[in-house]
Amino acid sequence: MKNLPPYKTTSSEVISDTKLFRLEVHQRTEDTTGRTGTFFVLDAPDWINVVAITTEGKFILVEQFRHGTESNEIEIVGGLIETSEDPKEAALRELREETGYVPSPTSRIELIGTVHPNPAFLTNRCFTYLVTDCTKEYEQSLDEHERIHVSEVTEAEFAAMIKSGAIDHSLVLNAYQWYQFSK
Repeated sequence: MKNLPPYKTTSSEVISDTKLFRLEVHQRTEDTTGRTGTFFVLDAPDWINVVAITTEGKFILVEQFRHGTESNEIEIVGGLIETSEDPKEAALRELREETGYVPSPTSRIELIGTVHPNPAFLTNRCFTYLVTDCTKEYEQSLDEHERIHVSEVTEAEFAAMIKSGAIDHSLVLNAYQWYQFSK
């Protein structure tokens, strides 16, 4: 791969600061040509995804309304990593909050992959954890605007949902691929 010269940031300004992200505008200059441009960047917290599997070998899926697509989406457990929170802690917290499932003494808890969700304009990373041998020990502990339906499916059913397009969330597809690599 060719080592391309970086752009240098000559100025940046925060346009909007919300709970989910900070929108910034950057003026940047390309090193070798001197060309300048305006670039928009979303500075967002890191995320986690959890490929959670029950003691019976079933995958734990969640269905919830997503405001971006204005539809119910079938996904794996996922969420924001809180400030000063370790990604593994965030994964286990989100698993318990969204589903009531927790690891058992025989669980495998492992980081199986990390990606930049969209490096074109996002600053964050998404950490994917595998948690096996999960058991339901608690009730859901949802945020004010969360409504999440939890289901358990076989790996064949999970794969069929992906193949049919019933699951089309890119980070879920990515997590499933990380799972396949981890076998």
